[in-house]
Amino acid sequence: ARTYRLLRLSTVQDLTARVAEDIGQDPHRIRFWCMVNRQNKTIRPDQPITDPRMTIEDVYMKLAGTKLQELRLWVEVLEEGDLVNLHIWPTPASPQSAAGSAPKSENILLFLKWFDIEHQTLRGAGHLYIGKDRKVEDLVPLILRKMGWPEKTPSGEKTQLRLYEEIKPQMIDAMKGKQTLKAAELQDGDIVCFQRISDGKSSDSDKESVPTLPCQ
Repeated sequence: ARTYRLLRLSTVQDLTARVAEDIGQDPHRIRFWCMVNRQNKTIRPDQPITDPRMTIEDVYMKLAGTKLQELRLWVEVLEEGDLVNLHIWPTPASPQSAAGSAPKSENILLFLKWFDIEHQTLRGAGHLYIGKDRKVEDLVPLILRKMGWPEKTPSGEKTQLRLYEEIKPQMIDAMKGKQTLKAAELQDGDIVCFQRISDGKSSDSDKESVPTLPCQ
């Protein structure tokens, strides 16, 4: 994580300009999410900062959700393929509510981790947005497009994925395809681990391959 020192009265817009220059991005394509401690001892992005006019002190007092001295933020960068989905982000000029909370959205932010069965590796695969009333199985075509994988296998069958929610490091839970994301209690900042099922190979050993690995 990068560390920045700013005056308390500096604005989010000031920080945005500084970070954008550091990472070589257009400041209009990045925004910050406050990170909070969860009861299961994980630290996840909780809500975006939608008002760039807020001071760093206001963000810390209203949104940080921590007694630590530092303000912990995740920087989201709008990907090239998401330029048509700018509606996902609230209008920058719209102020955060009086209580400091962001406007409610029907979309939730999910992080992805790909478990490569062949190489026995687990790595981040970016993030995506999806409506909370959509079903778990609706994640599959979104992940396939993100990974550049075909929708069908060489044999003509649909490409299948196994999906797991990462509860915390070294603990995952299999997801039910027909269940809605809301019913599965998924929220902003949650992590979905996935693995690709080999064409015609969905043996018991394949089913058990992910739970035996730590998700870190």
